[in-house]
Amino acid sequence: MNNDIVKEYQENKNGELFLEKLLAIDMKLKDMNDEMTWYLNIATALNVLGKRNEGVALFE
Repeated sequence: MNNDIVKEYQENKNGELFLEKLLAIDMKLKDMNDEMTWYLNIATALNVLGKRNEGVALFE
């Protein structure tokens, strides 16, 4: 599911929609790699929206 959301973002460059869809994912992440990918995508979306500090805070 993450991949589809990322591909859609790459096509339309809509950071708000990207973040909204990432936050709406309602499934259990399979492993640590999936979880880290999700957090990195959230941080990317926040950065695109000019909320870099919030993105960095995810990893503190």
